[in-house]
Amino acid sequence: MIGERADSYGGHGPNLTHEVKSALQEDKNNRTIVLSRVFGLGGKDFYAVDADVFFNMAIDAMQKGFAEKPFDYFGHVPGDREKIVKPVITAQHGDVYNRDWSR
Repeated sequence: MIGERADSYGGHGPNLTHEVKSALQEDKNNRTIVLSRVFGLGGKDFYAVDADVFFNMAIDAMQKGFAEKPFDYFGHVPGDREKIVKPVITAQHGDVYNRDWSR
């Protein structure tokens, strides 16, 4: 279980996770199950009970022999869909960007 406070957006996991996985690849017989969780987003604190949850996730993966969700965010709260920001202007595409300089 790798817990990190920073994410590498678009990288399918934080940087330390990639470093650990790369190091584990050197041993071709290694069958380590790597779990990665990004925690503390928005300044949220991380408590001992949270570490216990991480530990139990790792034990669960070990017992099952695989990770149900190898990468995820921990402790985040989804927003309210009713309060989603609505577009103010319509998206511009196509010919709106083409200028006819011959006129």
